[in-house]
Amino acid sequence: MALPEMWRSLSIVLVVVAQQTWGRSNWIAMTPSRLLDSGAVQAGVFTDNLPTFVARVWHDNNILPGIARPNVGAWASWQDYEVKKENFEVLIADEVTWIPAANGVIPLGAQPTGVYLNGTDLYTCRVLDETAFILESGLIMKGQTVCSIPWQNRTALYPVYEVMLYK
Repeated sequence: MALPEMWRSLSIVLVVVAQQTWGRSNWIAMTPSRLLDSGAVQAGVFTDNLPTFVARVWHDNNILPGIARPNVGAWASWQDYEVKKENFEVLIADEVTWIPAANGVIPLGAQPTGVYLNGTDLYTCRVLDETAFILESGLIMKGQTVCSIPWQNRTALYPVYEVMLYK
């Protein structure tokens, strides 16, 4: 069965967005077993003190910013749930800065790291959760007042966060 014209166009847009690079950065396809030697940007630290890395995954024709863990996979927030993927991309970048923000602010200069099927840009954010002892990354979009991170099969919401800027 052929796809309607609208869906063919959206598929092309998603492929183009997925191949974009900004400055001296690049997104590369990754698997859990190769992650530690990839040179990927570290996003934080998980409860076991192992690093997490800036990642993005494809889910239901959306490109979702999330996290990746060595030998485990990648996760992203999706409609109040956590989705796990074995195939994902990680960010390789020369310069990364995390800018403090809160209540929906996305700092000037932040680059999208994902996109919803409807064209809404998504940005990588991270939070420090002192009760869970994690520094974890997730996503935020314009019009949303919280950073959404994947956590224990659901999405955890944080009004105070940092937004990633990179070159």
